[in-house]
Amino acid sequence: MFNPIPENKGWKGGERLALIILAILIVGAIIYYYSNSLQKISELEKKLEETSVLLAGIEKALKSEGIEISVNKESSETQEKQFSRETQEIGEDISGVLITGIRTWDHGNFFRLVFDITNSQNKIPKARSALVGGEQRIVLEISGISKDIDLQTAFIGNTLNFQDKVVKAISGKFLSDKEGKVQYEITLSQDSAFRLQGLTDPPRIVLDIEK
Repeated sequence: MFNPIPENKGWKGGERLALIILAILIVGAIIYYYSNSLQKISELEKKLEETSVLLAGIEKALKSEGIEISVNKESSETQEKQFSRETQEIGEDISGVLITGIRTWDHGNFFRLVFDITNSQNKIPKARSALVGGEQRIVLEISGISKDIDLQTAFIGNTLNFQDKVVKAISGKFLSDKEGKVQYEITLSQDSAFRLQGLTDPPRIVLDIEK
């Protein structure tokens, strides 16, 4: 009886080539995928870095307005300080303090006065605030003021009026040349609580008046 030659069950040349091409395509796809992934990660890291820089700029701008957003002990204590009608004191006994400007900010539920200051020790000078005159005025006293202070910049001997429903005006004067103490009188239209704060970087005194 005739026995045919058994068929070769192994891979033929064309099949081997197809398998090799398939393997190359799979490896190429894997390399392409991870290459794109690494590029996306690199782009993401760049975006995160840009965002970090932007947030740092926003934080610096807010700090310049007397708004602390850094999560640290000092900031937490500042943010937790409540409005009060009691006399409040802050700062240290230092000298050579200059008031380089007075800025205002309406926060809706309170009116903010920011006193920008400089001194060689980069510290907050002693300051005291209290309600006087039937609680229609707040008096703020700042000690350690240098005689070289710019009277116009610090609004000493001048009155600054505001278009606000609670805070009407602020005026400043020297109490004593020897002690270097300046007094600011803030005129109010109603009985209001307040809070006195000393913020750093840069140093400034902040007086918030509740509406």
